[in-house]
Amino acid sequence: MLPYWSAEISPAVTGGGRVLVVAHGNSLRALVKHLDGLSDGEVEELEIPPARPLVYEFDGGTEPARRYRLGRG
Repeated sequence: MLPYWSAEISPAVTGGGRVLVVAHGNSLRALVKHLDGLSDGEVEELEIPPARPLVYEFDGGTEPARRYRLGRG
């Protein structure tokens, strides 16, 4: 996931684009670990529920400024 982040997602984000990432839970955990600076232990406890999009807004670069889930519950 991190090579894809570096090669594709990060340049799109820094260029002002909107990116939708759809992937397997473990791939998403790797990306969230990187973006949120989670430890190995923290990411093992991370639950990524299906059909509940996780939205990141960035600071103009690649640092998350805001993170939230869409939907209820």
